[in-house]
Amino acid sequence: MKSFRSTSVTILVAVAALTACDPDRTAEADPQGDPAAVPAETRWNANPAADIRPDNGDGMVIETEPHTVVWPDDVGEVAPPYRVRVLLEKEEGRRHEGFGIIFGARDLTAAEEEQRYSYFLIRGDGSFLVRLRDGPEVPVILPWAEHEAIRPDARGENPENELAVEVGVDETRFLVNGEEVERVATAELFTRGKVGLRIAHDVRLRVRGFEVQEGGEGEGIAQN
Repeated sequence: MKSFRSTSVTILVAVAALTACDPDRTAEADPQGDPAAVPAETRWNANPAADIRPDNGDGMVIETEPHTVVWPDDVGEVAPPYRVRVLLEKEEGRRHEGFGIIFGARDLTAAEEEQRYSYFLIRGDGSFLVRLRDGPEVPVILPWAEHEAIRPDARGENPENELAVEVGVDETRFLVNGEEVERVATAELFTRGKVGLRIAHDVRLRVRGFEVQEGGEGEGIAQN
């Protein structure tokens, strides 16, 4: 089994992370937290602005008006091989509004038509999408498709889904709740750059356990 090296960067969203509406605001980590795991400062940015607030020490809640991208300052640019993982729970939002991981991102502080990144989204009907933001163009890599691994919206419940992107030198795998939903050639994607989240408009999303893990051998793909 190929695996990632132990050298990793973990952003625990459990620390207060509050800079979406004020780029000069920095959230301080809990001084009682694990200093090996929690950075001294965890600052998140959003473009356009969104309401980002801590969630009782167990993550953060992001509430959008227009769709937005958010990313942590504490993680620099990464290059393959690496893995991004996060737990997401939609608390409010229409069934067809997507949310998920961005990676290979550049120019996130610029206007949307100048940004560049790859993104892996799910939505409430149990489907997923892989697409690029390439300046004004948004080419589709994998169109919306349902998959049984995705927990769909249910009346009276807020299902949590774990999303992961494993970016290898040759192939990139997309996983939901530990199950691969698809893989594509890494050459089809933007992969060198920042990582973060993309959230559709009018969505309230609970975020936990955002993690970036770098390294690996060969393709950098952790095979099941």
